Amino acid sequence: MSSSPIVDAGYRLHPLDLQGAARHVVIANVTYQGIESMTPVLHFEGQSKRLVLTPEQVNQMVEITGTTLFPQWIGIGVILQPQKSKRQTSIVIKAITPKQRGQPMPVYVHEDKRGWRLSLIVVGSLIAASGLFVVFNITSLLAAIQELRANWPLR
Repeated sequence: MSSSPIVDAGYRLHPLDLQGAARHVVIANVTYQGIESMTPVLHFEGQSKRLVLTPEQVNQMVEITGTTLFPQWIGIGVILQPQKSKRQTSIVIKAITPKQRGQPMPVYVHEDKRGWRLSLIVVGSLIAASGLFVVFNITSLLAAIQELRANWPLR
C-alpha cells in the first residue's frame, strides 16, 4: 500500500470492487511498484483500477501461468474472487475452468473529466485572447515588423 489512502482508494482494486461476485478479467500489463522491494501490479483490459499483488497472489499467478516471468502473464484470463476471512476480505486469483467462469468485470469510468474540459477551455481562451490582441494592435505590430526588417541583422 502507498502512504496515501486517497491514491489506494481511487486507483487500486479492492475486494468491494468485485461486488461480491467472481469476476473474469484479462491481464493487459504487469508493472512494478515499490522502493526497497518491487511488488508486481496487474493492469486489466478495460479497467482503470489495478491490483497490487501480495506474495500469496503472486504464488497463485505462478501456479496458473506456470512461469515466474511477469511479462508472460500478459493476455492471460483469470478469475478474481473475493474471499472473506476472520480479519479481512481479500482477492483470490483463480484459473478459468469450465466449472468456474466469472462474470465480466464492470467497467469503471472515472467521473472527473474536468481536466480535459478545463484544458480545452484554457487553450481556447488563450488563442482567442491572442487573436483579439493581434486585431486591436495590428498597426503597432506591423510597425514593429517594419522596424525589425530595416535593422536586420542587428547592427
